[in-house]
Amino acid sequence: MAISEISAAQVMTLVEQGRDAEAMAEVMLEMDSTSKLIPAQERPGLIAMALRSGREWAQELRKRYPEADTLALAQKLGVEVKHSDQEGKLGNIVLRSEYYDQPPQIVIYNSSVKALQEVIERTGHTDLLPPKLLVPIHVAHELFHHLENLKKDHLSQRYKVATLRIGRWRLIESGVRMLTEMGAQAFVQAWLNLNWYPFVLDRIEMAMGGNPPAPVDLLNELIKRPRWLNKINKKK
Repeated sequence: MAISEISAAQVMTLVEQGRDAEAMAEVMLEMDSTSKLIPAQERPGLIAMALRSGREWAQELRKRYPEADTLALAQKLGVEVKHSDQEGKLGNIVLRSEYYDQPPQIVIYNSSVKALQEVIERTGHTDLLPPKLLVPIHVAHELFHHLENLKKDHLSQRYKVATLRIGRWRLIESGVRMLTEMGAQAFVQAWLNLNWYPFVLDRIEMAMGGNPPAPVDLLNELIKRPRWLNKINKKK
């Protein structure tokens, strides 16, 4: 996929929009493949739930580990953080980080994180989006998924939609996987005390054409990827 440049003004606009976490979460919810099945009147409550959960989990850990930085938090939670020079991709989605649950491990893909850092540096907005925060942002995001496993409380499963029904009967149900991602973004924002919702970084890539504008279907595949495939990837 061709990558286009993004202007400093465009980045500034995305950052300003990113100060409204609720609006950004609404954009994310719209990207979910189940979005059309969620009644409009229920969306604000789902968004509030996901954001609140992410923030509360971050506050809970900050109270427990007041002096910990993000890498120290990962260590305290028993999660190994590795850096990989391999390209992280799923289909045509470029991954900047990934979480594996057995054993608990976070992989940071150096090339894609560096590419995003270079974009930020070229636009001159390192004051708004400090490059030194990129790795902590991605580690914190993946730690949220680890917390979901520890708590046995996956936000994506808190609300179900009927993907197949006959009359009143709900034959097949699905969770809303983007709720997990919305919660993770809120967790990162609260943990790192950011004044912008980290989905801004994804929107910068989308604006450049680096990732599809609505990558949730492949994101769903990533979240559902079986453990045997994770093990194969680790051996590469």
